[in-house]
Amino acid sequence: MACVHHAGMKRSVTIRLLRLLPVWLLAVALIMPAHGQAETAPAWRLRDAPSPYLKAHASDRVAWRRWGPGAFAEARRANRPIFLSIGYLACYWCHVLQREVFTNPALARFINRHFIPVLVDRELNPAVDESYMLATEALLKRGGWPNNLFLTPDLKPFHAVIYAPPERFKRILEAAAGAWREQEAETRRYAARVSRLVAAYLNRRHRGRLDERGLKQASDAILGQFDTFHGGLTGGAKHFRAPLLRLLARRAEMDADEGAWAALRVTLDTIARAGVMDHAGGGFHRYAVDALWNEPHFEKMLADQALLAGLFLRAWRIGGDPFHLRTARRTLDYALADLRAPQGGFYSSRDAESEGREGAYYLWRPEELENVLGKSDAAFVLDASGGAITDGELAGFVVPNRSALDEKDGKRFDALMKRLAAQRRRRSPPQRDEKIISGHNGLMITALAEAARLLDDAAYGDAALKAARFVWNNLRDERGRLFRSFHDGKPHGAGTLADYAYLARGLLALFDLTDDRVWLKRAAALARRARRLFADPDGGYFLSAGRTGHVRFRPFADTALPAAQSVLLEVFARLTRRDGDPAWRRWADELAGVVLGRALDDPISGAAGIVAADLLRRGEVGALQYAAGGVARAQAALSADGSELRVQVRLAEGWHVNANPASSDDYVSLTLSLKAPLGIAGAARYPAAQLKRFGFSDAPLRVLQGRFVVRLPLSRPPATALIARLRLQACDDRLCLAPEPLTFRLRPPVRRSTAPAPAARARWR
Repeated sequence: MACVHHAGMKRSVTIRLLRLLPVWLLAVALIMPAHGQAETAPAWRLRDAPSPYLKAHASDRVAWRRWGPGAFAEARRANRPIFLSIGYLACYWCHVLQREVFTNPALARFINRHFIPVLVDRELNPAVDESYMLATEALLKRGGWPNNLFLTPDLKPFHAVIYAPPERFKRILEAAAGAWREQEAETRRYAARVSRLVAAYLNRRHRGRLDERGLKQASDAILGQFDTFHGGLTGGAKHFRAPLLRLLARRAEMDADEGAWAALRVTLDTIARAGVMDHAGGGFHRYAVDALWNEPHFEKMLADQALLAGLFLRAWRIGGDPFHLRTARRTLDYALADLRAPQGGFYSSRDAESEGREGAYYLWRPEELENVLGKSDAAFVLDASGGAITDGELAGFVVPNRSALDEKDGKRFDALMKRLAAQRRRRSPPQRDEKIISGHNGLMITALAEAARLLDDAAYGDAALKAARFVWNNLRDERGRLFRSFHDGKPHGAGTLADYAYLARGLLALFDLTDDRVWLKRAAALARRARRLFADPDGGYFLSAGRTGHVRFRPFADTALPAAQSVLLEVFARLTRRDGDPAWRRWADELAGVVLGRALDDPISGAAGIVAADLLRRGEVGALQYAAGGVARAQAALSADGSELRVQVRLAEGWHVNANPASSDDYVSLTLSLKAPLGIAGAARYPAAQLKRFGFSDAPLRVLQGRFVVRLPLSRPPATALIARLRLQACDDRLCLAPEPLTFRLRPPVRRSTAPAPAARARWR
């Protein structure tokens, strides 16, 4: 068992590596003589570590070192292999291995004598985690956490093990130690070959180009592997794969692709009703081990909440289902209630384990439900949940869910979940990993800012602003470089490409919400610094600023999170439309070719890159649009009663657009028209023109400047998505840019139960 990793290497590369695996590596079980290593671990090495996960191992019997030059130099001096263990605090099987192996006196003594043990928090060292996870997948044909590898002193992997019971783990330790002692030269050669093959896979180079045919082929390839009944990909554990779902959402919204919309809808509908969502407390668990999504792996990750909330908001924008909107709100509200730090940033995760058992906080025996709810209501919850689990590790337990619920009974179910939540608070809660990771906060800032803009919700806007200010003020050094995380009152570790890209994306979402150019400038500053720190002279961007481990690589593949290069491409594409610097377009075009070379070959793991490249190619979709490199900003909205479409336009100082009607047919008039639904639009009402003289015209021209509103009356509120188009031509006093059509897609307005306080609204509007 393990905390499963779902993004693996190409099968051909895996098979090539397996053919190289020496027989002796699995067969040798010789115990080497002792080296005099202390048999109890010096706790001081981890007690002050900037990670709750590392601190939790401070009292292990294994003499852990932290990842860094000191441990590597020790391995070289002693000519001993490194035993590298990579995990994280929310990982249940990491805790099990700690109890069974790392606190086992005999096994810890063996590890201390024959290896240099190094412990890594994968969330602090994502480049280490990702490169060695790929090595594990190559060696074992599967991956997961805790990820344990045996490395040569120069950090090249020669064997790996995920979770294994103590006796089997002991045999693997003995085999690796014996192999190093008996055949060190061959082991080094094998490790070097493994490292070269992994590096070659990670850094393959060819370029691609996206067109409509390629986009459709990628979408079809994804849909061909979808579970049409329950959503998600077929086969094995069910992971959300948020980047892949976002590609389906874009196809559905931009191209009215019915297959993409059906696959997205069935996935979101299923996970929002199944046990993978915590119906008593809110938020989503990390993944499910069954096809129905009802048997979760119980950890809760900040990044998952952010990405899934964004997906449910997009689905509501496309289809208008209130259930999708409620789920988005519940997910964001969970993050605000449970994962937000007092300073405004967001913590990393909530553990899967409490009281020594996975899911203990969330699981119920049928008799426990009856004791809390009474016989009738307990039977109702049991029926709604599809009964108790019948086999596996959770057999006999109930994961409360609404997968078998008749939705007319939804209010009754929700009321009972509140009673279970109150009872559950008497239990010992899972521990919380209180690292504040800059990039993961960027994802949550994006989700909150987009929700605030779409829903006109001041609470979400304020939370996004507070988180952004905290990260900006506390996770940068004096030169403007990002730290990876914040813990115990201090920042730690160098930021990766993912941190820069995710945070820049979040700051752009704040700019869209507030129209405050400080967030645009900060996003642009992060993107430019990312170029300086991570650019590969041969094209693309590395994940880390320097080599960490056995290989430096460019992150192409999506995992639970979108690939960092792909998000950087999206940032470049959005800056192209918001900022006047033409370099953004040049850099975006260069990166798009690099990203698409891999993404189109494997759209399952390249979905984020395809979305970003399509956004660059065809623009954004929604109620907010930009034109002329940020000169014009246009925000569309329906009136509260749905009787009028209003488009608010803001032009940069020194720019204008031609009024309607324009001064002559030689000038392109501002026009607003309704594309769908047809037959409900009246004649557009345009603001009064201003007469201005410009250097390129002898006569004064009818123009509009600054801020103004264009109105389109509607004979009835739209019952389906409203699609409108605004056509404008931006000019200054010397020249006119090419005319641009801006397309808006809107849902009818949300009726709020309470209005945001005016003072709160004023802070971000």
